[in-house]
Amino acid sequence: MLDLEKRQRGLVELPNNYGVFQVSREGPYEIAVLNNDDKQVVKPNILEIAWDERYVLFKRSDGTEEEIGVLDTKTKVIKSLSYSSDNLQKMKSDFGIAQDIALKSVTGLWPDATKMR
Repeated sequence: MLDLEKRQRGLVELPNNYGVFQVSREGPYEIAVLNNDDKQVVKPNILEIAWDERYVLFKRSDGTEEEIGVLDTKTKVIKSLSYSSDNLQKMKSDFGIAQDIALKSVTGLWPDATKMR
């Protein structure tokens, strides 16, 4: 299970026992399997995210390059490509993700940290 400190920073549950959370108070966001070891499945830094009942669509950066990716939470398959609007549409089409599902900033999932004690 996620340790108490990480849970206090916030956890958004995703389909099929996955979750996105902030690694440290000032740190990046990652996607992990929510079980006894909370195994990371998508490396930080998640910038934007969207999901439906099966798929998690994400945009991440390794500091030099951005990529778009899809996590199939049922088969545990992850596919990613370099980020472009064409690749975003390709991923949606390849996985059968509805076109109206839009990526949103992951930081918008949590309250303003400046108001936290």
